[in-house]
Amino acid sequence: MITRMAAGLVVAVLLVFSGVAGAIAQDATPVASPVAVPEELPITLIPWVVTDEMRPAAAQCTIEPVDVSALADALIAAEPRPAPIVTDNLLVAIPALGPADQATIDGILATLTQFWACNNAGNRPAMVASFTPLGTADLYGLDLNAADEELRAAVEGALVPGDPRPEGEISGIDGIISIVALNDGRTAALVLNTDPRIAGGDQVLDLIIFIEQDGRFLVDEFVGDPFDQTPGYGVEN
Repeated sequence: MITRMAAGLVVAVLLVFSGVAGAIAQDATPVASPVAVPEELPITLIPWVVTDEMRPAAAQCTIEPVDVSALADALIAAEPRPAPIVTDNLLVAIPALGPADQATIDGILATLTQFWACNNAGNRPAMVASFTPLGTADLYGLDLNAADEELRAAVEGALVPGDPRPEGEISGIDGIISIVALNDGRTAALVLNTDPRIAGGDQVLDLIIFIEQDGRFLVDEFVGDPFDQTPGYGVEN
C-alpha cells in the first residue's frame, strides 16, 4: 500500500515532468496551420475618413467608354468656363451650403470608384465616361480656345487607351475629407489621393465637383490642389 507521503512524492514528480514537458513545448517552433487566403475583394470607398490607401481595382472599371470623336465635337462647341473663384489669401473658394444627403454621397462614391478603377485599368475613355465634357477638359488641361483641329487632336491624344497599371504604379484614395452641397446646385468633394505618376508620387488633395444628370453624378469640374499645398502641382500651374 502506498503511504500518504509516497503518494505525495509521486504527485510532485509528475508535476515536475509536466512542467518540463510544457517548457519544451513552449520552446519548440510553432507550426502554423494553413490559412485560406481570400480572393481580392472589391474596394468600397468610405466618406469622412483618412485611412490606408483604398485602391479600386482595374476589374471594377465597368462603365461604357465614351465616343472620343463625339466628346471632341462637344468640347469644340463648348464655351470656356471662368477660372475658379479664389479667396483673399488665394485659396480656391468652396461655397458650401452644408453636408450632402446620403443619396448624393452614395452616387458620388460610385463615380469616384469608376474614376479610380478605370484610371488603374488604363482605360481613359471609360474613365471620362464619368465626366462631363468640361470636367474632362479640366482634368487634361485642354485649351477650349484652341483651333478646332488642334483641340480635336488634343482630345484624341489624351484619351488613347493604355494598359492596366503595374502593381507599383496603382493610384488610390487616402481619404475623402468632405462631400458638401454647393450654392450652385452641384456637390463638391475633397479627395486626398496618391498617384505614382503625378506630383512625383506625393500625396495630393483635389477638389472634385459633381453634377447630377439622369440620376448619375458626373465630374463637372476638377481642381487640383485647391489650397496650393503641393509644389509644382495643381492651381499654381
